[in-house]
Amino acid sequence: MRKLRVKSNTSPEQVVTGTTSDQAHRYPYVLHGVDPRTLRTNQNSRRTRDVREERSDLVSAVEQFGLDTRISMITVADEAEGLTVLVGHHRHAAAVAVKEDKKPDLLIDVLVHAPGTTPLDLTVAQAIENMNRQSYTQDEEVAGSAAPLGDI
Repeated sequence: MRKLRVKSNTSPEQVVTGTTSDQAHRYPYVLHGVDPRTLRTNQNSRRTRDVREERSDLVSAVEQFGLDTRISMITVADEAEGLTVLVGHHRHAAAVAVKEDKKPDLLIDVLVHAPGTTPLDLTVAQAIENMNRQSYTQDEEVAGSAAPLGDI
């Protein structure tokens, strides 16, 4: 696993240097060629059970096409314990299943956010961006603001 050292805590776009390279990064950034089994998962409110049974369509798509980063990307936080999945729990589980069952050479790309980033942080940022859209409706705003509440 690639360990990162934070060089600045002054903004959400912190500069970091990885031990595997001398190249500095700004958060968020794309990390290529990640073994999906190395990603940590936290508690997802929707609980990913056996993705092979629940989302066989997703597992088949990942097996056939991989994870297309033009459409959607697994989003992770760069924590001291390792990269932790924030968004994309089912896609992550499908990638792990494919790697274990069908394609042991499968590697994925992930979008890495700063340490301490939470799913709620991403939801709030998305809501703020959406509110600035001219075509954003009140119905969309209500639906978006309820999303972080989950099954409360």
